Amino acid sequence: MVEIWFSRNREMYEDQVPSSVQVKGRILNFTKECNIRLKGEWKGDLYDFQVLCTFGINNIPVKTNMVKECFFKFPELNQVLLCCEGATRGNPGQVGVGCVGRDSEGRCIGAFSGGIGIATTYIAEVMALVLAGEWAIKRGYINIFFSLNSRAVLSAFVSERIPWIVNVRWKIIKKKLRGIDFKDLYKETNFSATKMAKKGALMARGEWEHYDYKTIFLGEMETENTSYFRF
Repeated sequence: MVEIWFSRNREMYEDQVPSSVQVKGRILNFTKECNIRLKGEWKGDLYDFQVLCTFGINNIPVKTNMVKECFFKFPELNQVLLCCEGATRGNPGQVGVGCVGRDSEGRCIGAFSGGIGIATTYIAEVMALVLAGEWAIKRGYINIFFSLNSRAVLSAFVSERIPWIVNVRWKIIKKKLRGIDFKDLYKETNFSATKMAKKGALMARGEWEHYDYKTIFLGEMETENTSYFRF
């Protein structure tokens, strides 16, 4: 834009005939000379490569994607796996929580989803885990394996540095459960709980849906001996 403005000034005050070829050449040269200031990376996209070649820009580092292979594992015998998840429509925004229970053979023993109002993503994950624990106690499960794709939340529960709003509820859960384990999951191996949480994010505060079986909308669930890939 600056070069176009200069061309306009030369035409008005110096009676020079503007040349689009010269303007384009000055812009290309200026951009090429300033490429030393570029600190970012490009993702190897063909369109980005064409743009860089047009302006004569080189020596830009390429950002490579690391593909990680991950797996899903069923719980041990007499243990219940609770795959928890929280979802928000904005941060903060309308929050939904979801949970899917699995036994040692991978069968779905129940699920729930619900809305809890306006909160942050972190609080959504915290509430998902606490509500999952209360849901398990009501159904008589006492040996629980909590799975969540939030290391921050799991670290908070392991170190007993949880938000004060759930402190009392979590103490009650710990007293009633015989065994508690935690596991961090990638979202690629926790998609069933994510579906439940997203469903909850569309519900009003206090609205809940409980299931004693695998619902139809869950579709295919996570299985053992299957490779899932994280990009």
